[in-house]
Amino acid sequence: MSEDKNIQQEPGAEQPDTEIEAAENEIDTAEAEIGAAESADNAEQVPAPEADGSEAAVSEPAPDKPEAPLPETAPAKHTARNAVIALLIAAAAFAVWWFTRSFEPAVITGVEPIVVYEDDEDIPGIIMDGIEAHGAEDRKDKVFEVEYSVLNEDGSVAAKLAQGEYRLLYKAVDKHSPDGVETTLTILPPDHEGPVIEGAQDIIAGLGETVSYRSGVTATDAVDGEVMLKIDSSAVDLDTLGDYPVVYSAEDRRGNRSEVSVNLKVVDRTEEDENGPIYLAEETLDEIVNDILTKIVTDDMSKLDKARAIYNYVHSSIRYVNGNYSEDWRRGAYVGFTRGRGDCFNYFACSKALLTAAGIDNLDLERYGGTTEHYWNLVNVGDGWYHFDACPYPIGYPMNGFMISEQQARDYTERCKSRVGYYVYDYSKCPVTVVGTPETATGSAITM
Repeated sequence: MSEDKNIQQEPGAEQPDTEIEAAENEIDTAEAEIGAAESADNAEQVPAPEADGSEAAVSEPAPDKPEAPLPETAPAKHTARNAVIALLIAAAAFAVWWFTRSFEPAVITGVEPIVVYEDDEDIPGIIMDGIEAHGAEDRKDKVFEVEYSVLNEDGSVAAKLAQGEYRLLYKAVDKHSPDGVETTLTILPPDHEGPVIEGAQDIIAGLGETVSYRSGVTATDAVDGEVMLKIDSSAVDLDTLGDYPVVYSAEDRRGNRSEVSVNLKVVDRTEEDENGPIYLAEETLDEIVNDILTKIVTDDMSKLDKARAIYNYVHSSIRYVNGNYSEDWRRGAYVGFTRGRGDCFNYFACSKALLTAAGIDNLDLERYGGTTEHYWNLVNVGDGWYHFDACPYPIGYPMNGFMISEQQARDYTERCKSRVGYYVYDYSKCPVTVVGTPETATGSAITM
């Protein structure tokens, strides 16, 4: 049996195999031959019995006969002994090789960067999931256990796992594989909230048009950051007039999921009324807005200065009239820009169109309760959210509505007796906190 074959059969054994047993058998056979040879030699050297002196013991010498050759026991004995010595030397050399031989390091598979959460129930199980180790080509059928160590950046063993980044070292339980394989372990804070989906809003599309569902919509998770946004528009038929649901969803790494549904209305854009097209194409509004911005703002202006220029333009360019269209903010902006008239919805819509195109963060607000409707904006130019209302105020209650705090808005609500709940909105649904917001709402029945 060759040494290579023996290694394949017993790749991980640390004791002599069948070749050593065969050598021992040959040694036993040689020792038996030596014993037989020694017995024969001793037999030849035994002296003949001495005569007792009697006449009967005296006999005539036998006739001369050729003497038979003696057995050559000494050469046989030396040959067997040399064979034993040679076998002992070979067996010793094989044993030395056996116990000092080396194999290729074990192969560890399934290693990749791991992300867990601080409150995960079985972090060790997650760390070892899918990890395996087996021999290389010289012992590929051998399977090994795997151990791991969590290390700090300096290589010391982490005494306690907390939020942060660690080095993760896997090692096979095998003396021929001392190095192991390293990856990273990231421990994140507990996460039980789904991502926040922003920018999703109702859509109006003309017959046969294409829709950019993803434009302006984002999904952000408090722990994972920006996550993948999925859009289900399978129910939409852009060739048939009607209303259709569009569902936006997002899921973080831990499986927390959020979902927002909006309505997509397929309309006939050729339909008009006294104010022009009822359903305005976005491209037309974009052209109007960009033309206005090139006239009132410059690139070197701060966001605050741009917001003030937009406020002044909308406040002074639109004449207040009651009862205009308020279903679609785009058409509300179109009417305000092209007709130069409108109510609070048109002031709000024109402000929204210009603020958005200028890259200024803004949100929509609508009066909650009260006897009349009112619409205005929230704006953030970098130092927090403020109220932004370009619409003229009721006679007898003047105010400048540019960048007013929550406390100013509530003070005005208390003072303006002709409009019940002037700046009251649904605080529980507002996604941001306005600068100057007290702990409880005043002037309304809503508590924060």
